[in-house]
Amino acid sequence: TVTRSSCSGSLNGCFTESRGTTVTLTPKREIFVNQKQISEDKLEPALKEALAASADQLVILRGDKDVLLGDTVKIMSIIKRAGASEIAIAAETEKKR
Repeated sequence: TVTRSSCSGSLNGCFTESRGTTVTLTPKREIFVNQKQISEDKLEPALKEALAASADQLVILRGDKDVLLGDTVKIMSIIKRAGASEIAIAAETEKKR
């Protein structure tokens, strides 16, 4: 489990204290592993490398309400294939109007 997270406004303002590898999926279908942009076909090898370098096998999946569910499920499958033992989902909270 993630120990503590804090967000200020957009996902770019979010950070997580503790551990894990972060995968960010944007509405434009851009994928980032620990803030480094990669293509979908390079995601699994990049995750395997990141997980091998980490003592923790947690992957934190970040996105926002505009990311399609189908895209999210596809990325989650790749994360599991890469060897993650846990997937945590970090989402932006809705702003009050």
